[in-house]
Amino acid sequence: MKKITFVMAFTMLTIALFSQDIAPLKYQKSVNLDLLGGGFFLNFSFDMRLRKGVSDGLGFKVGVGGFKALGYGDLFVATLPIEVNYLIGKGNRSLELGIGLLNSYGTNSKESSSFLKDGFNTGTFYPKIGYRYQPSKNGFTYNIAYTPLINSNGFKHYFGFGVGYSFR
Repeated sequence: MKKITFVMAFTMLTIALFSQDIAPLKYQKSVNLDLLGGGFFLNFSFDMRLRKGVSDGLGFKVGVGGFKALGYGDLFVATLPIEVNYLIGKGNRSLELGIGLLNSYGTNSKESSSFLKDGFNTGTFYPKIGYRYQPSKNGFTYNIAYTPLINSNGFKHYFGFGVGYSFR
């Protein structure tokens, strides 16, 4: 009986020693407020890496935004950008590469040859190359990127800026 008690006590002690609190790996995420860029004007977005425990690598970004501009034919545009991106770099600083699709819905009371047309548009793509500062844990994040908009109406050079909060 002493042997069984000893083996059980030893087993429980061993399990207790090896079951220390180890923080589970979590996905790196961020919420951002973007100006210009892939969201066209003003955009609120969510970004996430697709591997747990890393701040770089493959990820995605989805957002929603828009604007209403009086004086330009009562122009109204709502946007829904969807992007696949890849961060290259260790630590807080990364090169950001990506490609996105800008879904938009616009109305304009004036006829124009504007880059945005009335109705729903899913044919605007944008490649992305930029710089991103994102802490490895929680904290302030920002980015700047070149995001030209490409659709059947042409090619428009575009830059974007974003600020936000990163968390795990």
